[in-house]
Amino acid sequence: MKNKSKRKIEYSKPLLISAIVVTIALIVTIIINKKSVEDYSTIKADTEKYYVYTYKENERSRSYIPQINIFSKDAVKVNKEIIEESEEYLKSNTSDISVSYKYNQYKNILSVVMTYKILNTHKELEFFFKTYIFDLKQDGKLLTDEEILNMYDLTSIGVDNLIKSKLLEIYNDEVSKGIINKNSCDYKCFLRLRGSEDFSKGAKYYIENGHLVAYRAFNVYSEYKEEKYFTRDNFKFIIK
Repeated sequence: MKNKSKRKIEYSKPLLISAIVVTIALIVTIIINKKSVEDYSTIKADTEKYYVYTYKENERSRSYIPQINIFSKDAVKVNKEIIEESEEYLKSNTSDISVSYKYNQYKNILSVVMTYKILNTHKELEFFFKTYIFDLKQDGKLLTDEEILNMYDLTSIGVDNLIKSKLLEIYNDEVSKGIINKNSCDYKCFLRLRGSEDFSKGAKYYIENGHLVAYRAFNVYSEYKEEKYFTRDNFKFIIK
């Protein structure tokens, strides 16, 4: 009986040590993450609010515009730009003409994407995007497209190729569903219908949980009545 008890104690020691090590590691991680957030929070304009919060809204059109809660020249400039560009959308009485936003904080990177929706004179629904990416570690500096691409070791050509590969999947799916006849409209024709063959031009970059995303608006209307096929998610391309 004594030998069995001794073996139980010996077997439990490694488990106990492992549990202690894991617990210590978790505590250290929590402390580091908390400290990191506290460090970045010092550049907030209002420490009582999130980095991004709803500043103005219009329930009639379901329009919401954000305030970037960072005390920096870039943030002040962006906030002014957002208000000016969203003014007409906030006055809308229908959700066919609206503006909305979402944001994501990943480590020291804060990303904001604005989505503008409008029903044009031809009764066609169009989407437009604007994005802003700030580096909290650099006192809320607004990053350029070149700086963003460099973070992921990419070029605009690489982004263009990736978007085209995703659009090729969409084209093949439309062909398989009988929406487009490949004999009358090949892939190049499909790209022309989308309104451009240079898709990195006009791409709006957004970082979501560490992944590089490109929002790229394009034409969804054509003689093939494709507008019913596309959704808002088709404008979002996960690049890397």
